[in-house]
Parts: sequence; C-alpha cells; structure tokens
Amino acid sequence: MPNLTAVVFDNMTDPQTPIIWACSDCEAAFSPPHIAYSTEDLHKIDAKFREHCKKAHPGSHINGLRFEAST
Repeated sequence: MPNLTAVVFDNMTDPQTPIIWACSDCEAAFSPPHIAYSTEDLHKIDAKFREHCKKAHPGSHINGLRFEAST
C-alpha cells in the first residue's frame, strides 16, 4: 500500500512544513514547484502521486495527501 510520505522539511523557516514527499514503496519523489507552495500545489502533488501509483503500483490501495473539507 503506497503512502505519500513527507521526507524533507523546511528547516529554514518552519521545520513542520514538508517540502518533498516520497512514495513509500519505491521512493519516487514529489515536490512543489517552489518553497512557498499553495493548496493548489498540494493537490497537484497528490494527483501526480496517484497517477504514479496507478502506473508503478497497479491495484494497490493509495494513501495520498489528506485535505480538510472547505467550509
């Protein structure tokens, strides 16, 4: 079951903020186009990860990023 796991954090400004994620099964890396990323960028990373899993890990249950529901 591939998970999208935060592996590198922004230690310069906020050590809790991930800047690179990786596939837990094969270590393929996913990152935003810039450090100051938006929610839209996170959705794109999640979509790229899900597409990666469909190709590289077919039939696996995918655990991507989780987003809070908008109010």
